[in-house]
Amino acid sequence: MRAILAAIIMAVLCGATFAIDADKSTAELLGFEPTDRVLIVHADDLGMSHATNVAVLDAFENGILTSASIMMPTAWVKEVALWVKDHPDADIGVHLTHTSEWSRYRWAPIAGRAAVPGLLAPDGYIWGECEEVWANATPEEAEIEGRAQIDYAIKLGINPTHIDSHMGTMQLNEDFWKVYMKLAVDYNLPQRQASAELYNLMGATGRKEKERAAGVLGPDHLIHGLPMPKDAGDMADFYNGILRRLKPGITELYLHPAIDGVEMQAISGTHARRDADYRWLIDPNTRKLIEQLDIKLIGYREIMDAMRALKQ
Repeated sequence: MRAILAAIIMAVLCGATFAIDADKSTAELLGFEPTDRVLIVHADDLGMSHATNVAVLDAFENGILTSASIMMPTAWVKEVALWVKDHPDADIGVHLTHTSEWSRYRWAPIAGRAAVPGLLAPDGYIWGECEEVWANATPEEAEIEGRAQIDYAIKLGINPTHIDSHMGTMQLNEDFWKVYMKLAVDYNLPQRQASAELYNLMGATGRKEKERAAGVLGPDHLIHGLPMPKDAGDMADFYNGILRRLKPGITELYLHPAIDGVEMQAISGTHARRDADYRWLIDPNTRKLIEQLDIKLIGYREIMDAMRALKQ
C-alpha cells in the first residue's frame, strides 16, 4: 500500500490529477456559499509546556478555539492524551516538529537519535532553525521523524485531524514540502496550506494546484507574516482587526496561547504575548464580534471529513 501511495504522490508532482474540483474553494467543497467567511481558530505548540496545555484546553472548552496541533517530541504530550480520552472529538492535529528553537528547553527526535542523525545539532537535540535542518538533514530523515511523530500520537489515542509544520520547516523548502505532501497523502489528512497568492510570494507558484491534484485539502487562506504588535496589550485589537478583514473562504488564524508565569518565562521571551493570545480566545467579546460579523467557525475535522468523502 505504501508503495502505491508513493507512486500516487510522484504522479501528482509530475502533473497527474484527481477529481477534486480545482475551481471551487475548500469552503465551497464543504458546502459553504462562495461569499461565506469561515474561520479556523487554531493553537500551535500544544504539549510544549503545562502552561500551554492549560491555556489551549481551556480555550477549547470555554473559548472560541476550534483546532490545535501537538508537538510530539515535547515534555507534556501525555497530559494532552489523558484529556483526549474524555474529549475524543477534540480537533487536534500533529504539529510536525523538526526544530527545537529554545536555548534552555530542548527536545530530541521521536524516531531516536540513531535513526535521524542529520536532524541532530552538536548538543544531541534537534537543530534550532529551519535552515540548519535543510542544510544537515535529508528529506528522508524528515519523513522518518514525521511518521514517528504521527504514529506516536495515534498510539497515545490522539487521532490527528490534520498535519502542520512547526516553524514551517516542512513547508518553506521544496524538497521537504514533498515529504509534507507525502505524509498528508499516506495518512489521508488535510494540512495547513497557504493561499495561492501567498505561495506566489514564497516563490512556490502552482503549489496550491499540486495540493488539490493530490487530493489534499487545506484552508483557502492562512494568516501569516503580518507584523505583530510589540506590546502584548495590543494583541486583542490586532486579532479583532484580522476578523474584520477576513476574505470569503476558509481562513486559518493560528495563535500560541499559554499562561504566563515562571514556566513560560523560563522558556520563551514571548510569554506575555502568548498569555494575551489566551486571554483573547476566552474573552466573551471575541465571540460576540465573530457573531456580529457572521463568521462561521469550523475546525480541521470538517476538512478531513470532506477530503475523505470526496475520495470515496
